[in-house]
Amino acid sequence: VRAGHPLPDPLGFFTALAGVLLDPLLHLLRRGVALEAHGQNTLVVLRDGHPARLLYRDFGGVRISPAALRRQGVQAPPLHGDLATDDPEELRAKLLAAAVGGALAEQVAAFSRAYSIMPELLWSRAARPELRDGPLPVKATTAMRLATDPLTDVWASLPNPMAG
Repeated sequence: VRAGHPLPDPLGFFTALAGVLLDPLLHLLRRGVALEAHGQNTLVVLRDGHPARLLYRDFGGVRISPAALRRQGVQAPPLHGDLATDDPEELRAKLLAAAVGGALAEQVAAFSRAYSIMPELLWSRAARPELRDGPLPVKATTAMRLATDPLTDVWASLPNPMAG
């Protein structure tokens, strides 16, 4: 959202943006792949001024569940470092912290300010069934950097604006 370039249908634009961001990420999560889709890793492609698709870059923060892939008949490639996890909560936290707590929350704030749309309405347009449960995980980056191992994720939680 840029000042001086108003959208004719900001609520429709935001709804499309949330769909382009969340639907493919949740599709992958259901299959055992969690992308760390924060603002630096995600690019939204616009077609005729409307969100059309998502481009993702930098697979460094991805988490993959070999067990979930096996259940679907897919053999995971060799995974090194902390990429592999069969913990569904770790997969969910990795995705939600970046995509919802980071990228989408910033858009909610920007659309709310620029167009005087209540954040609750925007969050309701972004809500998906699998996003409504539990608090919203956020990465506690300062705590991580001060920890003995500054590369291990440390999580905190916030009230989930899509819960309900």
